[in-house]
Amino acid sequence: MEAYGPYEGIAIKPLQLTGDIFGGSPPYTCHWNFGDNQTSTEQNPKHTYTQHGNYTIFFTVFDNNGNQSTDTATAIIDYALPTVTITKPTNGIYFMDTKIGPFKIPLVFGPITIEVDAHQEHYGILGVSFYVDGRFIRTDSTLPYSCVWLAPSFRKHTIIIQVEDYIQRLNWSLIDVWKFF
Repeated sequence: MEAYGPYEGIAIKPLQLTGDIFGGSPPYTCHWNFGDNQTSTEQNPKHTYTQHGNYTIFFTVFDNNGNQSTDTATAIIDYALPTVTITKPTNGIYFMDTKIGPFKIPLVFGPITIEVDAHQEHYGILGVSFYVDGRFIRTDSTLPYSCVWLAPSFRKHTIIIQVEDYIQRLNWSLIDVWKFF
């Protein structure tokens, strides 16, 4: 029998565990101890950890003759990465920082305020960095996260947003924008 692992997961998201049974005399009875005072009798359970940390998992199998065997595995549980969503510009036509109508892509005439929604529920956001075509513009560390893009242009650009939480984990979002003036 084998408990496999190590398992890696995110707190508050179900983690699939796999128990492999071989040898002994069926039918088998399974018992999982997830290391957080929770258990299961399924052979391949899903378990949701509520806190981050490293857990030792015990997988015990009893066969029809009363024999038992135990294997261990480790679960490494973290909180989710910070999230980042570009809220402005989105698909539409913008004139002088105001959305004036729908369009299938972001089309910007004049300066635009790039606005971002970013959060990390357990650690918080250290900063949100703004890049245009890979060139750093600025970092904002206070809500609401934003950056005014004034540079005149007559072409397509890629806006890249990098968010960092207080334990230095990063996440990104990007959007292609056509900018004129």
